[in-house]
Amino acid sequence: MNFSGLIQQEAFKIVKRKDSRWLVSALLLLFLLMFILAYTQPQNFEPKYMLENCFSTLQWVPIIVIIIGATSIGSEFQSGAIKNLVSRSKYRFSIIGANFVVLFGYSFFLYFTLMLLTLIISFIFFPGIITKSAWTAMFLWISGSYIENIMILSLVVLLAIIFKSAAGSVSIGIIFYLFVNLLNGFLFDLIKKVNILKWNPFNMLNLKGELINASLEQSTQLSILQLFLAIISYVILFGLLSLLVFSKEDI
Repeated sequence: MNFSGLIQQEAFKIVKRKDSRWLVSALLLLFLLMFILAYTQPQNFEPKYMLENCFSTLQWVPIIVIIIGATSIGSEFQSGAIKNLVSRSKYRFSIIGANFVVLFGYSFFLYFTLMLLTLIISFIFFPGIITKSAWTAMFLWISGSYIENIMILSLVVLLAIIFKSAAGSVSIGIIFYLFVNLLNGFLFDLIKKVNILKWNPFNMLNLKGELINASLEQSTQLSILQLFLAIISYVILFGLLSLLVFSKEDI
């Protein structure tokens, strides 16, 4: 099977999966609920802020993609389907590459859909808050989130190959994602004390925050360009490790 065939096959699997449809449906329902709250209770749910982060849905996209990515790869190991893929593919790296392409594309689709829905609803129901600064903030938030998500997915793929199951990779992937939100203050204190820790992967998940608030550089100790290049480096590292581990698997 050639590379394009592998991509089509992996994409078809995700589209046909029930959990994928349920998770996307839940995300859209959350979007609808937050829109209703912003429209009916603007004093409690400030519309401008809701517009900037696509009605509080952007933070859920990485969790959805972590679950889909880890279970997609893990289930192939558990069911034995990976043996069939290996036997039908000329190169093992093409299997991993296809998974990366599909998961990155799936993540892009979710972000693009949320952005499009936000644009449409904002023009219809919140024309008064549509400003250049609001659009810029939303674009930066989505762009930063997507770039961060690429790094998270790269790690999840590696973990799924190592564990050969979904449970471990999903758990570690979600913990990795939530770590920054829960322990950012502690992380920044460590960076101040040990400067080299600014290059740790958790710090990279502050990219979107720094894109919106440039003063965050004082805490991350990295510029936006440095964060971006470091994320790309981690993506390459996790990708190469995934290929290395998978190439040595006895399948």
